[in-house]
Amino acid sequence: MTFVSYAQNFEDVMLWRALSTVKDGFYIDVGASEPIADSVTAAFYERGWSGINIEPMAGAYARLAAARSRDINLQLALEEKSGVASYFSVGEGNGISTGVPALGNKYKNENWEVERVPVTIGTLRDVCEKHAQGRAIHFLKVDVEGKERAVLLGGDFARFRPWIILVEATLPNSQTPTHQEWEDLLLSQRYTFVYFDGLNRFYVANEKLDELEAYFHSPPNWFDHFMRASEATALQKSVELDSGKVLLERKLSEVTSELEKTASELNEMDAGWRLEKTAREQLEQRLKDAQTEISALVKSASDRADSCSRLAQNSMQAQEQLAVAKSELDLLRQMQDTLTSQIEAYYQEAFESSRHIAWLSHERVQLSHRLSQSENAQQALAGAHQALVGSHQALVESQQQREELLRSLESELLSQREQHASRLDEVFRTLSWRITRPLRAIRRMLPR
Repeated sequence: MTFVSYAQNFEDVMLWRALSTVKDGFYIDVGASEPIADSVTAAFYERGWSGINIEPMAGAYARLAAARSRDINLQLALEEKSGVASYFSVGEGNGISTGVPALGNKYKNENWEVERVPVTIGTLRDVCEKHAQGRAIHFLKVDVEGKERAVLLGGDFARFRPWIILVEATLPNSQTPTHQEWEDLLLSQRYTFVYFDGLNRFYVANEKLDELEAYFHSPPNWFDHFMRASEATALQKSVELDSGKVLLERKLSEVTSELEKTASELNEMDAGWRLEKTAREQLEQRLKDAQTEISALVKSASDRADSCSRLAQNSMQAQEQLAVAKSELDLLRQMQDTLTSQIEAYYQEAFESSRHIAWLSHERVQLSHRLSQSENAQQALAGAHQALVGSHQALVESQQQREELLRSLESELLSQREQHASRLDEVFRTLSWRITRPLRAIRRMLPR
């Protein structure tokens, strides 16, 4: 049976190569996401395996719960300690949703739809104690978008030892390695690195190394006898189309046979119909001959009755035609009255229309007169405006002349003041002024 791979990087092919002899195996999928698309465990579930699916995003968890009835489906995230944390739901909770703020903000800057949602946090140790106690864990897959170390720190690999552990080992959507951040935790717990597929690193428990290591010496290849899920779907559709084609061809053959049978029956019926037609024509001819003879025998006797009947019939037809003519005459009179009323109404409408046209013509003359007056007034206003502009210009020039005269007078006054001050200064400096100064003081003191 050809193995159908659902995983995005053939991880399930590598795991099936190593574990195909295990019956009713058990897995733990941390960051399971979808039940089919890019799922590492879907092919194993189809072959009777079961396990634990860990998925914190509500939409993906609901689809897992609906599709994986044999599995244990848990809506939570795994870290070092239990509690509640805020995670980033990306694109309605798709496979790149993360609990790392830097990645959440990066996706938001890249125009992804990002929403912060509260998430229940558990530990790998608690999940194993509750749901895997006493069971062999054949493989553990960890794909948690940057929280790999936290998941591994929360495990107890001394008590619960998956045979194979595969962990996403690059930054999301890149080839930048990240295994140096957490690989020491596995190596210290007696796990050995055996394979890197460009995205995930595979580790085998030391106690299973001799048994399983050889399966990881080469990548997926022709000898693994596998096909992608998309190829399997296309092949299934092709088979269905081929089956439909066979059914259609069979149905077409049946319809063709029915048509041939129907055509044969029609031919037989046509031949019988020709025979019947000949016999019927002969009988009809004999009947016509007999009717001709009978007609000839009764013709003389029935001529008079026919004449009377025709006269009565013609009289009845004449009366009916007279009644119809009378009815048509009445109808024509009614139509004439109606047409007369309509003509009078049309004349009245024409008269009203002519009056309205005359009023419109009068209004147009009035509007033309007003428009002429408006144009004259506009021209007068333009002349007045021009006159005002000229007056304003004259006033401006007069104002400028006055300002120049004022500046001249101010300059002359300043000059006179300076001359007067100079003369007073000369008077104050004379000997006679200084000698008579006491007399002037006494004079000011005397009463007037």
